[in-house]
Amino acid sequence: MIASLESWTDNPPDDWDATICRLGGSIFHSCLWAEYRQQSGNIQPIFLLGRDAGGEACAGAVAFFQRSPWPIASLIFRTLTLPAHPVVRGGDDAAEAFIGQIEDRGRALGCSRIVLESFMSGESAFVPEDFGYRGASRLEFHLDLGRDPDSLWKGIGKDQRDKIRRLSREGVVIEEGRARDDIRGLGVVREATQAKRTARGQHYDLSAGDDFYERLFEYLVARGAGRLFLARRDGEVIAGLFFSTFNGHAYSVFSGSTDQGYRLGAQSGIFWAAVETFRAEGFALLNRGGVPGSAAEEGDPQHGIYVFKKRLGTTPVLCRSGAKVLSPVRDQLTRMRDRLRESVLA
Repeated sequence: MIASLESWTDNPPDDWDATICRLGGSIFHSCLWAEYRQQSGNIQPIFLLGRDAGGEACAGAVAFFQRSPWPIASLIFRTLTLPAHPVVRGGDDAAEAFIGQIEDRGRALGCSRIVLESFMSGESAFVPEDFGYRGASRLEFHLDLGRDPDSLWKGIGKDQRDKIRRLSREGVVIEEGRARDDIRGLGVVREATQAKRTARGQHYDLSAGDDFYERLFEYLVARGAGRLFLARRDGEVIAGLFFSTFNGHAYSVFSGSTDQGYRLGAQSGIFWAAVETFRAEGFALLNRGGVPGSAAEEGDPQHGIYVFKKRLGTTPVLCRSGAKVLSPVRDQLTRMRDRLRESVLA
């Protein structure tokens, strides 16, 4: 059980990441990710550590406290967001108790709601809907890198294996990108993918710009918490796949392809290069990222992405997100503000 809760705002204790690794946590519980996210805007990280009766660390989480940048409005518009379920030792009761303590911290901060995201949270036994959260499901795609190479290769669909073999004959070169200019190449293919989906009626907002990619390089790549794989043809980047890396796990964060990259199936080749690289370095798991839970159903706009990721030999794993109101009055005011913004932008 959780006997006590400790917290640090902005800066964690020096041994935070080592503690998170011992608990089995992911990049989304790390100070590396917290610092990266903090640079992107009005976000204040809070590091939360649960201890058992013997004083041993048994639970950890990072929460992002956000409030309006306007002084008066900041007294009302406040939220607390966890990018991942807390990492907890001690069973389901301990997870429930720890999240309950985090909710209390959110109330003390005057937050209207708490948002529990679910990145790399497929192993969490906490079901948000059972504790008053408005839930949403995601599916992430896991690949056990402890398997032998032949098993991993044969797990990939034959159509994808054929594409991987063909890439070298088509003059496609796959390599890691370690320089700032390589990160810019990722931007080119992400924007190409966004344009392609927009043309299909599947528009989505895209974080981009020089500052965005500079933060990605400085706070993740340069610190060993980010790895970029690129496919080039005739010197031109045609596809990219960016992973966060921490505690023996690689998580696919960003990807994209040009029309040529899609036609040649370059993403499959990049994926296999990442599998071989991470396995050789002793990584335990590759997570190819997520899609909404509805993507498993035929007819869903993202069903094609679901099928593609599954054809890579991965296993879909359910991840549960949710949001819970902490202050009904503040939440109602926040909803009124959001509706007003939508009407102005309409």
